[in-house]
Amino acid sequence: MVAFVAFYPSDWLAGTRGLSAAETGVYITLIALMYERGGSVERDDARLGRVCGTTKANFKRALDVLLDEGKIQAEGTALTNSRVSEELKRAQNLSSLNAEKANARWKKNQQKQTPENAAAMPGQCKPAPEPELDDYHTRERVQVIKDLCHPVMASPASCPAVTSEVEPRRWATRRDFETFVMPTLRAVVEARSRQGPADKLNSWAYFQSALTREAEKLRRAAENVTTIGDAPPRPPPEDPRRQARKQHTEKMLKAIHDESRTSRIAG
Repeated sequence: MVAFVAFYPSDWLAGTRGLSAAETGVYITLIALMYERGGSVERDDARLGRVCGTTKANFKRALDVLLDEGKIQAEGTALTNSRVSEELKRAQNLSSLNAEKANARWKKNQQKQTPENAAAMPGQCKPAPEPELDDYHTRERVQVIKDLCHPVMASPASCPAVTSEVEPRRWATRRDFETFVMPTLRAVVEARSRQGPADKLNSWAYFQSALTREAEKLRRAAENVTTIGDAPPRPPPEDPRRQARKQHTEKMLKAIHDESRTSRIAG
């Protein structure tokens, strides 16, 4: 099973051109099942028809077309897809490679560990670095950025930064890619789209400026965060000399008041 897969709209539209809506729905559902189960799907027309939201007869007709077109392959009683098999194999290889890299980093960190670091309190430890993405997933994120920005670009060739992947790669490797980078880019694209084709961008600098500006806002907001429930700040202590003068004045006023009251009683 894989958590996500790369989806290329152009490839999908080209690959499903000529298929009916029912055949396309059965096709994408079978592909999703294969990814979810990490391999082939056992053929059971009645059960798979229910999964696809159709009858057994309709599912069988759609599946026969997909088999004839080579979209789905039958291996005995199992249904497979060559593209799915390739992607699952690639994902497995990447997983093994990442595990080897993680073990190598762990062993290297163990060798560098000193008694002082081992005895340090958690608050004294350095913050964890940004996670390292393998090159495959980085390229996938860069492609997502390109696809998102493409509608508001005058021409891909006019934007060397996007073409060379230098600047998009910088943002694609951020830990907050899903929660910050993508929402920011979507907002920029939506704003530019409303302005019409005459205002299409000729440079990545517009996106770069927006991302940098929003990242700075996040940094400042994080610095100004106060913990809920914190006690209000105490006022500064009063100057002792001023406090002594205040007490002396209060005594004098009290003495005058008492003297005045005594005179009224005597009179």
